[in-house]
Amino acid sequence: MSDSLLKLLLRRSEGGRVAVLWGQEASLHFGRAFDRLLTAGVVVERAPATSWSTCRRCDGTCGEREIIELDGSLTAECPHFPSEAMRLAPHDVRSFSIDVGALLAELAQASGLGGEHELVTDGLWLLGQAAGGRSIFLVTGALALAAPSSLTLIAARAAPSTSTLLVPDIAPAPMLRPYRDAGCHLVAVEQAMAADGIRFNVDALAPALARRSRLIFNRTGPVFVLDDRTLALTDQSARLLAALADAARQHEGFLTRDEVQTAVYGKMSLPEARTLRDVARDLRDQMSAGLADADALAVRGLIENRRVERYRLALPSHEIQIAG
Repeated sequence: MSDSLLKLLLRRSEGGRVAVLWGQEASLHFGRAFDRLLTAGVVVERAPATSWSTCRRCDGTCGEREIIELDGSLTAECPHFPSEAMRLAPHDVRSFSIDVGALLAELAQASGLGGEHELVTDGLWLLGQAAGGRSIFLVTGALALAAPSSLTLIAARAAPSTSTLLVPDIAPAPMLRPYRDAGCHLVAVEQAMAADGIRFNVDALAPALARRSRLIFNRTGPVFVLDDRTLALTDQSARLLAALADAARQHEGFLTRDEVQTAVYGKMSLPEARTLRDVARDLRDQMSAGLADADALAVRGLIENRRVERYRLALPSHEIQIAG
């Protein structure tokens, strides 16, 4: 379960350079991989605990319970309530400090990354460079994503368009949006973990690095490029395509009727004798204009819809790029 061990180590390393791993959770991963981390100094065993938290019947004024050996077993005794004595397993009193810098060095080497690795700011690390010179950054905590300076610090080390950012699986879409808009390629940490060893699977990143963007657009102007063709779009079609592309980049799926109407018309009501199906049909027509029948059919199929006028753009997020 090395992959789970890596997830645990990264979760405990959200803050800065040193973190603590308690024996109770570490014991689930004791074995060859854990021993190798001990030998490498990634985790360092601390002195055994000599006291335990107060029992459930004591308030905060009682202080911690002393750990003693009783009848061959470790016991946390409460001086006020003997019935609350708690038997402890040997691993319960163990704890380990995590040298986060050493962990990231181990990750970089085992993942085959070159170049320098460094702590950029609390919760944000530069792991190194993958083949082709792409910079690989790792975020170990959502607070680092929320910090306004993080994107600036990334850009100071590598162009966002040539950077991959490994992010926590629970990071909310709005928090990720500035990084996507800047051109960073985002990959969930868990998806990048290798099935064996304390390492990332660089092959999981490589396919995305080689893919080109099929759709490119600029928020400041109605210019859209699809498969190297500049599209001639009306204002309504441009607004609809931009909304669908934004949703696709954030993995939000189908837009509802109300979301589509707001994107196309803002606060205005839908004009009489005009439906959202008409707007979607116009967009399909403009996207497929000038193409042969088979190609036109494929491009029209990129605008998918379901009943009750729900729409989505059938492109993966990595094939959509915001320029400028």
